[in-house]
Amino acid sequence: LLSPSGEAAAVVTLREVVRGFLKAFHPAKNPMLNNRNTVIPLLLEKVGGDKPIKTLRQSDLNEFFAFVCKLPPRWPDEVRTRKISVLKLAEEAGPAKKTIAKKTFESTYVAAISLFLVAARRDWSDDGFPLHLMATGARSTGNQDDAGMKQRAFTNDELERLFHGPELQAAKGDPAQSHKFWLPAVGLCTGARVNEICQLNPQSDVLQDQRSGIWHFWITTETEGDERIKKSTKKETSKRRVPIHSMLIDAGFLDYLGRVKASGAKLLFPEWTPTRGRSSPAGEKWFRELLSTLGLRDETPGRRLVGMHAFRSTLLSRAKNSSSRIDAGEITGHVGSESAVQRGYED
Repeated sequence: LLSPSGEAAAVVTLREVVRGFLKAFHPAKNPMLNNRNTVIPLLLEKVGGDKPIKTLRQSDLNEFFAFVCKLPPRWPDEVRTRKISVLKLAEEAGPAKKTIAKKTFESTYVAAISLFLVAARRDWSDDGFPLHLMATGARSTGNQDDAGMKQRAFTNDELERLFHGPELQAAKGDPAQSHKFWLPAVGLCTGARVNEICQLNPQSDVLQDQRSGIWHFWITTETEGDERIKKSTKKETSKRRVPIHSMLIDAGFLDYLGRVKASGAKLLFPEWTPTRGRSSPAGEKWFRELLSTLGLRDETPGRRLVGMHAFRSTLLSRAKNSSSRIDAGEITGHVGSESAVQRGYED
């Protein structure tokens, strides 16, 4: 193929398009786009980085989505720990193996590819990127039911084992390990998302109201954060003040807060190093592993107990079932149109 000048025209490959897209949407600039940093390279691996964009077909995308439906939940963890290629991992998927849920498929994979196609058509159509490619309408064929992924509330016995067991009690009394006690403790008493908790800046986001004297967490993206992260909430415009429960204060949280503030840290749990612009991955992974170690992990479909999100269900369920029937939606950030989501957490 010759250009108008008679020289051989450069062949633009999928790898070049992907590289430009990921550079423009770097997760350090916007952590809400973190999944693009996983999904788009996966497309590259499946379709082939050397494939000229002029030769891309809709069948390439259809085969990619069918491939995604064969992957297990949290497949990057399996690839890393088992040192296996994602292509090989997909081949292992069988009828009895859990695969990515429909909601995750649509909100993560289809959404990411849709965004990529819009950008690619805009920036590379002059170089031959096909205009007809689409992700809309891709359907999940995985075997994981979305309802089956729901996490339930902790029982009294489980909370007793978790917080009063020797593991977290030992961590609480050791300044070098106390963050391991306070992460789940704050999760229990706020029902906040794990990243909302981990990104809190002790210098500016844990405050005492001057008039009432009430201590509270200021969950917002408007205050300064650690330089390694970009603070985020579920909705970029949402923010809320969450009272610090007297149980946390009685247990010594303000002493812990004082030590962290004195260190100059801008993360409430500075021992866990941020990853790809987010403050929570290391702490979240540690807690999942702790549940397994303590024998508390529960994989019962629809009533799972596998991570920090179970505290969200715990707080909302206990509030609903209390004698005064408290609506805790404003504490957890579920208000107005999100009431249906809130009901989904309540047992």
